[in-house]
Parts: sequence; C-alpha cells; structure tokens
Amino acid sequence: MSGVFPHRRLSQDGGEWHDTQARLKLIYKSDKSDKKYFSKLDEAKSIRQVLFMAQEPFDPVEVHDEGEWKEYASNGACLEVGGYTMRQGIAILRYVAKLAGFYPTDAYDAMACDEIVYTIREFRNKIKSTTRKSTKCSEFNQVIGDKIQEVSGKYCVGDHLTIADLEMMALWDYAAEGRIMGLDKEVFNDCGKFKDIRNAILENTSYLSVKDV
Repeated sequence: MSGVFPHRRLSQDGGEWHDTQARLKLIYKSDKSDKKYFSKLDEAKSIRQVLFMAQEPFDPVEVHDEGEWKEYASNGACLEVGGYTMRQGIAILRYVAKLAGFYPTDAYDAMACDEIVYTIREFRNKIKSTTRKSTKCSEFNQVIGDKIQEVSGKYCVGDHLTIADLEMMALWDYAAEGRIMGLDKEVFNDCGKFKDIRNAILENTSYLSVKDV
C-alpha cells in the first residue's frame, strides 16, 4: 500500500536515483522495558503521532532487546524509505512533519520550532541530575520561555500545530506520569504560558486522536 505523502527520499537503482512511493518502516526503542538501557523516553512518539495524523501507512518495529538495538547505531529511531535508512530521530521527525504539514513554512518560525524541539530534548537529558522543582522549572522557562512568548500564538509557534507542540506535550505528560527521573510531577503546573498552550493542544481533535500512540 502506497502512502499519502507526495514525495519520498530518492532511492538508487542501477546507478540512477528515482522517486519511490515505498511504504515507510519506523524502527524505535521500546519505552516499556524495565531494562536500564531503555530507561530513556520514547523518542519516536512524536514521529508516530505525525504519521498517524497524516494517515500515512507505515510499518512499526518496536525493539525491546539491547543487543538488537545497538545494531541499528541510531539516535532514537530509524526510518527506512525506498532503500535508504535515516538514523537520527530529530531529522526523521522534521522530515515527516514537513511532508505532513506539522512544520512551519516560514523560515523564522521553522528556526523557532527547531530551537524549541532541540531545547526540550536537551532539557530531558539534563534534568536527571536534580530534584529541585523550582530550579528546573525556572531553568526551563529561562531557556525557552522567552522564545515561546515571542513566536507563540495559540500554539508554541503561531496558530498551527507543529512538532514543537508534540514534543512539549510528551515532556509534560511524561513528567506528570513520574517517568522523568529527577523531575517533580507538578513541575510545569506553575509555568503559565505552557498551561495555555497545553489547554489549546488538548482541544485539538487531531492531537487527541493520536495522544497515546
């Protein structure tokens, strides 16, 4: 079954490159294992959400075994498309988001979206070192709050849902579930602008349809 995306990464055949409509294959680490190696958050969740919202068919492959995952030498996820394998989670997220319409077309908004996504990922990696709620909420606000105030409308970047919103919600939900070591479950409840954005996202029917994929 071919997908709904209009373009695919070019695949090579006989020394020449050509368009392909091959079905996507998404490979990612399980976030359900109790093994320490898999203690990081599910970095492919936003990718799956975009694909589902775009109604793009794909084959999900969830890897539970540490040894098997090491063979992929990937950062968070792998995407196989037309004989080509992407191995960088954020690059994959941006790729599918552009095709599906969940990435800004304006250059400045795109930069702001990238900054928010990267800052959230970096923040997730840092927060394991302390349990001081006030310090960490303040740190997050200082790093990203001004940027969101500058470019936000209804959502993180303007008035259209983007991958910045998906990443923000994943961080918020994981914190509320107590799944982020060193972060208080209520840490973002005092981060005013984020609450407004969260409420707007929770009213978005497209997001609600993929919230738990």
